[in-house]
Amino acid sequence: MIFQVHVLSALMLVMMYIPFYLYTFVKVSVTKKKETFVQVVIAVILFLLLTVNVWLVLLYLRGTNHLLDPFINREIGKNGIDGTARYWLYTPISLMVLLVLQFVYATLNWRKLAKWKKILHFIYFVFFFLSTGLFLWQYLVENGNTFAELIQFPFRFFVPATILLLAITGLTVTRFVNWRKSIAVLLFAFAGIGLIQNMMDTTDRVKTAAKDGELISIVKHTYVEGDCQTISLIMDDSDLSQFLNLVVKPTPDYVTIYGTIGKQNTYDLYYKNIVTNQKAEKLVEDGYLVLTWQAAEGEELNLPIVVYKDSILTLNGKELDKDDYSLSTIGTPTVSSQKGQNKTVLSYQEPGWLFVSLLIPIIVLGVIGLQWLYTKTSIKKVA
Repeated sequence: MIFQVHVLSALMLVMMYIPFYLYTFVKVSVTKKKETFVQVVIAVILFLLLTVNVWLVLLYLRGTNHLLDPFINREIGKNGIDGTARYWLYTPISLMVLLVLQFVYATLNWRKLAKWKKILHFIYFVFFFLSTGLFLWQYLVENGNTFAELIQFPFRFFVPATILLLAITGLTVTRFVNWRKSIAVLLFAFAGIGLIQNMMDTTDRVKTAAKDGELISIVKHTYVEGDCQTISLIMDDSDLSQFLNLVVKPTPDYVTIYGTIGKQNTYDLYYKNIVTNQKAEKLVEDGYLVLTWQAAEGEELNLPIVVYKDSILTLNGKELDKDDYSLSTIGTPTVSSQKGQNKTVLSYQEPGWLFVSLLIPIIVLGVIGLQWLYTKTSIKKVA
């Protein structure tokens, strides 16, 4: 179900499982191979059914619209844990200690490790290597490799690598039965050091911000509308939504593209056409997005919404045809206003199969739950 939340995380999880599956598949008997293969096929079918509401919709939208993909990091080779993201290694510093100690232990005891532990270490080392710029990320991106373009930042692989490191460390320390208390104290000390380090880093950042008068670091494509004092006051306010109006990072991922982007910066286009375009007031009525504004007769207004293929625009009670409005590069419509109050309603004509795709995962989960209850009840009766 991770796929329902974050596709890349699901992909990394599959990458962890594959070596174990291949090892098991090679080792078992022919009969077990067939059984294992059938189980994998069933698992894949269940996966497709449980996530049909995600992948089918994505395929449909991509097939009917020219969607803007997330930005391609042209300097991906610099963003590994050996480059601009090296802070991952020493935050907290106790993590660096675990990295070194576990590497030394694995090197000295490699021949003594069980095969499944060797596989676990192998997966860990692969993820660690992928999180560095030593892997050919830069070469792959420069040659248009889709997977490398999707990754964007190699340090993302350090998250599963850290999880695997902690799992391996846990397995390692359980071997030292006579030193359990000492090891427990040491691990608590590591956790304490990490907590103290985090508090010190946070304090230093607060002091630096107060000294420089800059609460938020200005990075690429981040727009800050307020000064230090204004932002500081808003952060103490009960309504934190005001903060989101002052600090904006426009992300145009998956808006639909009309025409040619050329040298235009899509982040700037999104900021100009959506974020700062406040001439119309937005609200939601009965599940539809409604925009209202005052205008002179014939005044043209660029609306801060994105129109997809099956989007429906209704202006002052009249449904608009595609010829009744023009679209910007990122799909924001420009309409001609009437004198006085104007009202536009944005709706979407979803395909008939959409409801079915939403229903299927619920039904499959229900069937799995009922099967689990039936199995559990049957076991109790036998016992």
